[in-house]
Amino acid sequence: MIASADNSALADLPEGAVMPLSIFSSLPQVIRSIDGTFRGMVDDALATHGLKRQVTLALPHFHAVASAIAQSAHIAAVPLQFADAVKTNLRLRCFSPPIDVPVPDVNLYWHSRYDEDLAHRWMRDQILQAVAALNFPINEVGIAT
Repeated sequence: MIASADNSALADLPEGAVMPLSIFSSLPQVIRSIDGTFRGMVDDALATHGLKRQVTLALPHFHAVASAIAQSAHIAAVPLQFADAVKTNLRLRCFSPPIDVPVPDVNLYWHSRYDEDLAHRWMRDQILQAVAALNFPINEVGIAT
């Protein structure tokens, strides 16, 4: 969870602490949504507990979400790795969510004709190393058509 360093609703909460569910539920939230929907993995996790959140803005990129958070009283659930990378420059504070949110799978797809292509294999290895450094699980899938 990220919030502006100036968010008064979180002024007394130490950085890295679990955000209380009451605060989490009461603050407006921004979601990263490619298709513009206002629902995601956090909402699915909340629904298992019979809870909802107040999403008021959907943006297509995590950096746009972080920029919006830095300038508002909104909060957002973003990957911890991303939050750590941008929090200093955008003056954000990070908190743990009050519920467990599953880590998404990352899938790497390519056409099977590129299985043995050296340049393509090098590129896949670069992607795998970058994703591994972020501690995301990744599935490699060569697709034949």
